[in-house]
Amino acid sequence: MDAAIAGLIGSLGGVIVGAGAQATQAARSRKWQIADQDRMAAEQQETRLWQERRIAYAAFMDAEMDATNKIQWAWLINSAAPAPEERNDHPSNPEASETLKHASEAITKVSRLTQEVLLLTTSDAVKRAVGLYSDAMNSFNPSAAHRGNPNRSEQGQALVEQLAESHSLFVVAARKELRIGYSRPSGPSRGRQRVLNDDQR
Repeated sequence: MDAAIAGLIGSLGGVIVGAGAQATQAARSRKWQIADQDRMAAEQQETRLWQERRIAYAAFMDAEMDATNKIQWAWLINSAAPAPEERNDHPSNPEASETLKHASEAITKVSRLTQEVLLLTTSDAVKRAVGLYSDAMNSFNPSAAHRGNPNRSEQGQALVEQLAESHSLFVVAARKELRIGYSRPSGPSRGRQRVLNDDQR
């Protein structure tokens, strides 16, 4: 009888130890599962943010190029016109006014998209490039673009060069932050890599 009791106690001890081991393993598995879920959620959030940046940066680059073209055209047209106080009904006045209107609309669009880019970026290089473009864009002074200003050609050329250079800096900085042209993790599997297509214009 003592042997039976000892055997029963041994069996119960084995069950208890086994249950404890199972509980420990279950706790570990649950911990790993939570860690995997957190990692996947973080990767999904990173992917969503990357997509939002990519869309915003592409729109900003398009707006920069459009503004640069319209500012350049407005300067060229106005540089052939008389000074604003002398224009009155000069034939070139309507066209000059129209180009200034288009330039103003393009500048407004860039300013709006600038705020979106600054909200999304974590790159100091992107922020610096955006600031340089904004400074150059805001220095556009159409009242200096008239044939009475002997320095109008040099001023216009300097302005366009500043706009183009700061735009190029933004493209480089945006590509670096987005890792365009580089391999990066995709989806839940860290080992799986893909090359991001460079479709920036």
